[in-house]
Amino acid sequence: MKKMGVFQRNLILTLVISISVLVIAIVWINYIRTQENLEVEKEQTEKLIEENLLSVIESSDVSYSIIEQSLEGKMEAFTKILQEEYEKNPNVESWDLEAFKKRFDGFDIFLINDQFVVKYATREADMGLDLKEFGLKDLLQQRMDAGVFVTDRLEISGATKETNKFSYTPTPDKKYMIQIGATADQFSELIQSMDLENVTTDLKEKHKYVKDIGIYTIDIDGVPSYSMNKKDDKGEAALLPDSLMSKGKKAIQENKVGIVKDSKGESGTVYKLIPQIDLDSNEDNTYRQSRLLVLSYDGNYYNKRLQANNITSIVMVIGSIIVSVLLSIVIGRRVSRPIHEFSQVIDQTAKLNFTKNEHVDNLLTRKDDFGVLAEQYEEMLVSVRGAFEKVIDSSDQLLAMSSEFTASADETKIASVQISESVQEMAYETENQTQTVQHAVSDIGTITQEVDRLSEKISNVNELVQHTVSISTTGNARVQETEKSMEQINSYTRQSKETVIELHEKSSKIENFSDFITSIAAQTNLLALNAAIESARAGEAGKGFAVVADEVRKLAVESSSAANHIRQLISEIKQDISQTVDSMTDGYEAVKNGSALVNEAGEAFRSILLAVQSVSEQTTEATTISTEVENVMVNLLKSIEQISALYEKLASHSGEIAATTEEQTATVEEVAAAAKNLSDIAEDLKGEIGKFTV
Repeated sequence: MKKMGVFQRNLILTLVISISVLVIAIVWINYIRTQENLEVEKEQTEKLIEENLLSVIESSDVSYSIIEQSLEGKMEAFTKILQEEYEKNPNVESWDLEAFKKRFDGFDIFLINDQFVVKYATREADMGLDLKEFGLKDLLQQRMDAGVFVTDRLEISGATKETNKFSYTPTPDKKYMIQIGATADQFSELIQSMDLENVTTDLKEKHKYVKDIGIYTIDIDGVPSYSMNKKDDKGEAALLPDSLMSKGKKAIQENKVGIVKDSKGESGTVYKLIPQIDLDSNEDNTYRQSRLLVLSYDGNYYNKRLQANNITSIVMVIGSIIVSVLLSIVIGRRVSRPIHEFSQVIDQTAKLNFTKNEHVDNLLTRKDDFGVLAEQYEEMLVSVRGAFEKVIDSSDQLLAMSSEFTASADETKIASVQISESVQEMAYETENQTQTVQHAVSDIGTITQEVDRLSEKISNVNELVQHTVSISTTGNARVQETEKSMEQINSYTRQSKETVIELHEKSSKIENFSDFITSIAAQTNLLALNAAIESARAGEAGKGFAVVADEVRKLAVESSSAANHIRQLISEIKQDISQTVDSMTDGYEAVKNGSALVNEAGEAFRSILLAVQSVSEQTTEATTISTEVENVMVNLLKSIEQISALYEKLASHSGEIAATTEEQTATVEEVAAAAKNLSDIAEDLKGEIGKFTV
């Protein structure tokens, strides 16, 4: 057996690792999914079992309710018979209770006196029993005072461990309490029809995850009592284990589900305590009509299933690894054979043997990728042989060309010397031109400075012109305002003149009225004199009229005096008004002349403003032109400086070219020597090519 190669080992190792990792990843994903599915199945199973049990409990409660209603109806009927008997014969000692028991289908009868002691009963063991010792005094007293028919709930007795039901009814005189009791013997057939033990057993058989189910009653104090579906070794109703009692009480009091895990051994039992509190009942019967559901689950059930699944997965992983190893070995061997053939082919190639051999023929017979690779290698050999034939021809040509190259190198050396002399002369001329350009740069810089100063002066003039324009504009505005004011003064003066003329005319009219009043006063005075004369003639009868005539005369004299005074004042006013008219006329003429002068001044200011604005525009244009000239000079200076820099670079490069030309001359000499060496190398190359087998 041939030794395994490195490639074969690496290929087998890669395949084994890849397949193993893939299988492990699949198994791990399967493990995670199985774990999740089992957890979901666990939750669904618990939920299903709990819902079934709650449904069973609800159904049993309904059945118990039906039984209780049936028993309650019978007890009430039996109680009425006994009450009727008591009304006929209050002496209960003479009653035949056994006869009544047979008549009442075996229901027990108890007669309790007002001291709550069982005086008479169909069960001799209960006679003389003091119920106060059981803490029932208050309850029985309430029922005695109520005086109505009352029944207890169907429940398991703590003394007899049997299911029973009792009713209580006081006699009309409340000397006795009639108690009727029904035991399981009276309703055993009905209870068997709803046997919870069979139901819970069926659930345990269907679901292996469930280890045990217990349904417990709750006493009046909220303590778990007897089981409704389990019995102890004595055949009596089983009690809740002590290990779960405290947790059960807590679950009932808080009305919350309690979880208890078994800490002993490795049983992995998980107890789930689910209280079903009857919140719809009255406070006294809340716990009597409630239940505690205790479920014990096998905590290792799903772990065992998960472990079994893990074992299967591990077996699959091991089997997959073994299969992958075997498969990798087979594949590795199939791959290693053509690789060995290629190794032999490469070995021949390393020996410069490019002819076709048996290893290539073996590979060409394959129909896989190695066969294709062999065909490509065969094509490569053909190409290499053709290439080497061309190389041989080229080496011969190279030998001939090297001789020609040597002659050309000598001619190039002579041309290089001539170029060096021309370049040195050009460098001298370039240096002279550079100095000329530098002088031009200096002159243009001076011109640029003068243009800059001129631009600054024009800018100052422009600022002064702009300030003058601003002042002229303000003066023109003030003149326009003055023109408007003079027009208003002219208008007001003309109106005042017209008003004074009207006042002079009205004063003349008032003077005429005053003359008229004076005339009336004179006539009134004459009339008063005539009246006085007539009253004197009348004697005593005309004295009163004489007094009136005298007063009229005085009034006429005063009116005449007042009219004269008014005429005098009017005359003075007319004189003043005449003077005012003359003054207003002179003022009006002066205002007209002032308005004309102001208009002329406005026209002058407007002419000045137009002239200043024209100067401002020309100054602004001059500033713009000077700025443009400055920019042109700056650009020209930059251009000349660039030309100067270019000439400097050209001069520098001319020197470099001269140096380079000298170096090139030396290089040409070296090339000539290299051409000779090339000829020698061509001879050697031809000898080496002869070693290849094509």
